[in-house]
Amino acid sequence: MPPSGWKEYPAGHASGLSVVFLAPAVDPAAKFVDNINVVITPAAKDLRSTVAESKQAYPRIFTHYRLVVDEPAIANGRDAYLVGGTFEREGLELGNLQLFVIAGAKQYTITFTSPAASFPRLRRLAQASLLSFRLA
Repeated sequence: MPPSGWKEYPAGHASGLSVVFLAPAVDPAAKFVDNINVVITPAAKDLRSTVAESKQAYPRIFTHYRLVVDEPAIANGRDAYLVGGTFEREGLELGNLQLFVIAGAKQYTITFTSPAASFPRLRRLAQASLLSFRLA
């Protein structure tokens, strides 16, 4: 479930995302709208391998990537994993927290993103939201 007051952004589907939720206002830390997106893809590997490959790839994908969260989790009774980091993108310093879940033949990646300056304050809210993930 997204945090209270967040709204679904239907146009997010056009960018290949399964669903996007936006914060109710622009984050004053960087004139950026905090968001949560969900991507559903075929599961190519198990959870452990998926997370390991993602952590290895992020420093190549994201400028100045720094891992700040790296821990196993349980999301509504399912094995999951949380990975979070800070990085630069398009001139912004951002932080994100991702929840990885493998269920059946699908991989669910739920990602919270905010300005890096807001990330420490929002991390607990984001984590609670991500861990509330459940399959319908």
